[in-house]
Amino acid sequence: NETFFAAAQKKYVYIYDKRGLEVHCLREHAQVHSMQFLPRHFLLATIGKPGILVYQDTSTGATVAELKTKMGCCDASALNPWNST
Repeated sequence: NETFFAAAQKKYVYIYDKRGLEVHCLREHAQVHSMQFLPRHFLLATIGKPGILVYQDTSTGATVAELKTKMGCCDASALNPWNST
């Protein structure tokens, strides 16, 4: 739903409520270039300048996976409409 929204700023990703108040600062998501919400899995996926792909469970707040791509900066990401990954 539209209760919360995420915004990637220069260093970290911040979660805000519908009134615009900061709820969380996600420090695991560093220098984010691309961010996607996976609605079927309730995951927030980010990739940034260090080339680290991070999946964050939005229902529990836990980091599900942190994958180092070893390919440097990534500027793009896309959502697969068939399996929502």
